[in-house]
Amino acid sequence: LKVIAKKAVGAIHVLDRFHIMAHMNKAIDLVRARETKELKAQGY
Repeated sequence: LKVIAKKAVGAIHVLDRFHIMAHMNKAIDLVRARETKELKAQGY
């Protein structure tokens, strides 16, 4: 997205629901994996 902002200065930034949810799911998966790793290290 940063490349588009630099190269296409006049472009309108639009995100549809599919892409928003894909980004949210990726972020949630990263947090879940980190938390799981930390809990296992603590013996849970």
